[in-house]
Amino acid sequence: MLKEIHVISSPVGNLGDMSFRSIEQLKSSNLIIVEEYKVGKKLLDLLKIDLSDKELIELNEHNQKKFSSELAQKLLNEKRGIALLSDVGTPAIADPGAKLLKELKSFGVKIRYYGGASSIIGSLIASAMISDTFYYAGFLPQVEKERLHALKQIAYLKTTLLIMETPYRLKPLLESVKKIFSEKKTISLCFALTTEKEEIFEGSVKEALQKYQEKNRRPFVLLIKNN
Repeated sequence: MLKEIHVISSPVGNLGDMSFRSIEQLKSSNLIIVEEYKVGKKLLDLLKIDLSDKELIELNEHNQKKFSSELAQKLLNEKRGIALLSDVGTPAIADPGAKLLKELKSFGVKIRYYGGASSIIGSLIASAMISDTFYYAGFLPQVEKERLHALKQIAYLKTTLLIMETPYRLKPLLESVKKIFSEKKTISLCFALTTEKEEIFEGSVKEALQKYQEKNRRPFVLLIKNN
C-alpha cells in the first residue's frame, strides 16, 4: 500500500526557484502527476530529469472532480515513488490536487511537502501590501453576477484581499472591483513574477482600467488595499 506522496512546488516563472530537494525527489519518483502533459514534460526536461522510467498522469481542472477518487484508488496499490507537480506554483492551492490529497490522507497516506515559490506570498511582498493578516479569495466566479456577489461577501474585511484570475479575464475582474469598491480604490497588480516580464502596478482601479486596455496575456495576482 502507498505510504506517502510528495507534493512539489514548481517555479512561478523563474526556473532558478526550483529547490535541489524538489529536483532530487522528482528524479527518484517513478510516477508524476502533472496538470498538463506537455507543460509538465517541458518543465521536467528543463530540469534535465530522465523520463524513460517514469509515467506521467494528468490531473487538472477538467478532470479532477471525476478522476480524483479513481486516481486515489489506483495510487493506493502503488509501490513506486509518486510526486504531485503543478504547472506553476504549489499543487492544491488554486491548483488541482486538493481532493486527491484529502482522499489519500483518509487512507493514511502521508503527505510530504516540498516548498517553493508562491505567487500569493510573492505578490504580498512585491506590492508591499503586507499586513498582519490577509484574505486569499482564490479564483472568483466567471459569471459577472456571481463574481459581484463574491466580492460583496469579502468587501467588509479590513485587510489586504488577494484574488487570482486567468490572464484574459483581467478587465472583467477590474470592472467588477470598480462596481463593488469604487474606481478610486487602491489596488496592486503583480504580473509574471520572477520573470523578465515582471511588472508591479499600484494605483486606483480607474488607472488600472485605463492602462491595461489591451488583452492581457501575463499571469497576475490582484491585491485590494482594504485596511
